[in-house]
Amino acid sequence: MFASTAYVPVPLAVGIHAQIIEALGAEPRDVAVILGAWCAKFRYQKALKHPGAVRRNLDGSEAGPVSEEQRAWAMQRLEKLKAKRRAQLASAGK
Repeated sequence: MFASTAYVPVPLAVGIHAQIIEALGAEPRDVAVILGAWCAKFRYQKALKHPGAVRRNLDGSEAGPVSEEQRAWAMQRLEKLKAKRRAQLASAGK
């Protein structure tokens, strides 16, 4: 049997960029670009939409719940991502 390589992203703490910069001494612009790409991912948005989802700090500790407003935004984002994917598949099939 093969081990699962699936991952389930966890919602990150609001302001986690500051934690990353402090912990790694990374450049703020680099952190912003990487987090922007990560947080735009479909799986990350799915993690945000789950009722009771909890945000995590860099050390894994709880940073508070995902708000209803954030959940709603994630659901809207997921619908846009799904529509974009459907359009890509439709144009590829032509």
